Amino acid sequence: MLLVDGGADVSLDTRVRLDALGTAEKRGYYPLKKFLTGLFAFAIVAGISLADSVSIYSENDVWEYTDGWYTSGQAIEYQSDYLWGFKIAQEIFTPENKGSRDIQWGDRPYAGYLHLDVFKNFIEGAEDDYLSLSLGVIGPASGAGTVQSGFHKITGMMLPQGWKWQLRNEPTLNIAYYKSRSVMLEKWLEFKPLAGVNFGNVLVDAELGNFIRLGYNLPPEFSPMIYNFASDTKRLKDRSFYAYAFAGVVGKAVAYDHLLQGSLFQEEYVTVTPKTFCADGFLGACVGFRRMELTFTHVEMTEQWLSQPDRDNRWDGVKLSYKF
Repeated sequence: MLLVDGGADVSLDTRVRLDALGTAEKRGYYPLKKFLTGLFAFAIVAGISLADSVSIYSENDVWEYTDGWYTSGQAIEYQSDYLWGFKIAQEIFTPENKGSRDIQWGDRPYAGYLHLDVFKNFIEGAEDDYLSLSLGVIGPASGAGTVQSGFHKITGMMLPQGWKWQLRNEPTLNIAYYKSRSVMLEKWLEFKPLAGVNFGNVLVDAELGNFIRLGYNLPPEFSPMIYNFASDTKRLKDRSFYAYAFAGVVGKAVAYDHLLQGSLFQEEYVTVTPKTFCADGFLGACVGFRRMELTFTHVEMTEQWLSQPDRDNRWDGVKLSYKF
């Protein structure tokens, strides 16, 4: 990564070098984009033929009247009754001021992340071990700039002007492992403590947290957006109706975050100093009827870097699931 002093101006030599880097990267952009398009199209077709349930996610901060930092995410997930599955997801990150064509000093960089996750839940009694392998790409090949600009154009919002400064193309490999335990205090009340780690060239961290869930006819599976829990092999259609609310807090000790700090292997412009500790707070509700399930989640994340303005990064997510 190339760390730029937040108070300095970008010299002419620096700008020329940046433009040269961008030109060189464009030579390999379109072949990589074609390869990724084919790979993800194959994954979608395979998922439709093999999955027992499918879920569609959408996360966005526009509902919170903010538009910056982690600003948008979308995913489609396929899952088997045997508790394995895979997910195709795209995540978009920007600075707050998207009207400027210059680097935003002291703010996070433009970044896009497109990835394919293969995961498995290992159930033993009330304990759930979740293992995930993620392959993807960070950079222009993720299509994040095109997606955000297209969405803003359709909705009449201001077009982002700084995607030329986004993090560069880099293939990614990350492994995630989480262990959770279901503690049923009553038939309608569950605690679910968890611990996990992420390791790879996207994220290296350790996490510790707890969720609480209360409601009617609680189903064994529980997926508050980024986490995917289970307590046995019964899935959506095993209960004709259920409804519950949930809340949770997850603390993180972060050693490396590519999407905030830039690459370890190539020069990029990063103007922030990351914090080691942060936390996510979750609040949401879920309702299921026969083969359908709808989940709403509100998320707030504490400050991630030292010069971050004094507000949480917050967004809302909706997940719709269907059981075949």
